[in-house]
Amino acid sequence: MSFPRPRSCEKINNLTQRRQGAKTRKEQVPCFLRAFYDFAPLREMLLLIQGLFQAFRVPAPPDWGMLVAVSNEKAKEWSRNAFNRRAAKYEKTLAGWHSRKMKEVALRHVDRPIQGSLLDVGCGPGLLLEVLAGQAGEVNLAGLDIAPEMIRVAKERLGDRADLRVGDAEWLPWEDGRFDYLLCVDSFHHYPNPERVLTQMHRVLKRSGRLVIADPWAPPVLRQMANLVNPLLRMGDVRMYGKRDMMRMLEARGFEKTKWETSGLWGFVVTALAR
Repeated sequence: MSFPRPRSCEKINNLTQRRQGAKTRKEQVPCFLRAFYDFAPLREMLLLIQGLFQAFRVPAPPDWGMLVAVSNEKAKEWSRNAFNRRAAKYEKTLAGWHSRKMKEVALRHVDRPIQGSLLDVGCGPGLLLEVLAGQAGEVNLAGLDIAPEMIRVAKERLGDRADLRVGDAEWLPWEDGRFDYLLCVDSFHHYPNPERVLTQMHRVLKRSGRLVIADPWAPPVLRQMANLVNPLLRMGDVRMYGKRDMMRMLEARGFEKTKWETSGLWGFVVTALAR
């Protein structure tokens, strides 16, 4: 199995600078606003208000951009910590069971036989990649997760059968046009900047490459309630999406032939091709 060559030094340096910049956003926030970051109850209030703006599409205040940047990084930190804690026993948890059901449905939307290369974004402990490694023959597999412990468990499971990396879905560390397939299962609702993630997904897919996203779903009223509560749980859940939101984001980021379907009470699957 062949793997992609390492990124050039220049690209690696650019990625490092971006990540360092994200870590220093707190210092860029005006002093009178840093309390929203440093003092937990006020930070919770900030995230709750952010959910209200998103839920009802109300224009944000002028200084909201910097505050949202800080809260976005906090959401990533919560995701990383939550999944690091769960990694060793993830398959035995309710979340692991739910994710496994999603993976089963997502796989039905991948053309068979699978040929070329496939990336699993938010791969967790590598369960989906393990199934594909046993079925897909000569497919080059890759996976990315924000939680180092998840990638450690995935490497124990898969060995050298997949190119596994710790990273942020907003900065996918692969070259343009690398993959024929990209799957994102039970992970998209953790992304504070979904448009940026979709732009990266489009970038690393080949022309006409297939995207499959499977994620939790709920009717509109329950979904909006969940979006208000999720930031308070500190698990890294950011936002659940409906059909209109997903279709709009996908089409705006260069995808076509988008298809949506719900599957029982657990979630939705959306597929698209990269233009």
